[in-house]
Amino acid sequence: PAMFHMSEMSTQPLLTVDIGNTSIALALFPTPLETSPRKTAKIALTVGTDQEAFLRRLKTFLGFRVSGGTFAVILSSVVPAATNALLPSLRRLTRQVLTVDSRCNLGIDLIVDHPKAVGSDRIANVVAAEALISKTSAVIDCGSATTISLIHNHAFLGGAILPGIRMMRDALRQNTAKLPAVPLDAPSAAVGSNTKAAIQSGIMIGTVAGVEGIIRRAEQERRVRFTLVLTGGHANHLQPLFTRPVILRPDLTMQGLRLLFLRNRR
Repeated sequence: PAMFHMSEMSTQPLLTVDIGNTSIALALFPTPLETSPRKTAKIALTVGTDQEAFLRRLKTFLGFRVSGGTFAVILSSVVPAATNALLPSLRRLTRQVLTVDSRCNLGIDLIVDHPKAVGSDRIANVVAAEALISKTSAVIDCGSATTISLIHNHAFLGGAILPGIRMMRDALRQNTAKLPAVPLDAPSAAVGSNTKAAIQSGIMIGTVAGVEGIIRRAEQERRVRFTLVLTGGHANHLQPLFTRPVILRPDLTMQGLRLLFLRNRR
């Protein structure tokens, strides 16, 4: 991975780019040392497959003042095809592009069977959770998939991956004859008295019960108590349904990317 001089990093803006399965999240920090981004945006992943379209959106987002290469980029991606399409566009704007993977200076150990296979978004999430919230954290990322990532003693321990709530909803609609698509709203009760409420209970309450059950078992296995940190596009939908305290951090991934950029310097 590319490394950067501290003098370059401290004064120039930093663009964090998080490519997920359905969208690309952008955040522009005034400098990597500042925790509040100047601006954020989310664009559809389909835009990312078109280099010129992405470049136009990126230039508009960045604005004139930082479009001349006077900024740095850190990129997280779980979509290799989009990475291959977008990296040339980013490098046309600046030479300072860092791609997150297991070879970076993470500040934590990856105690899993295949460290290279850990998603860069999960790496960013646990780095931010450990640094900003708790040294023993369970990060629940509610996106296309619902992922649980556990960190303890400066180590990523692994976790669990469930279908995301939209994926569950769409699978029920597509693979049955009569079940409808329903809004992803929290039901008022676990016992649904109609089809819509029953599906919402199964998807929403079922996901939260599954997440809490997995974390409870992990706590028994590891003999620790995890602080629950909630992030991702569907986090707001699921937060009210948790039966134990959760910390909502929608900006967790971008903060993790900012911290990773700071750690990868000469």
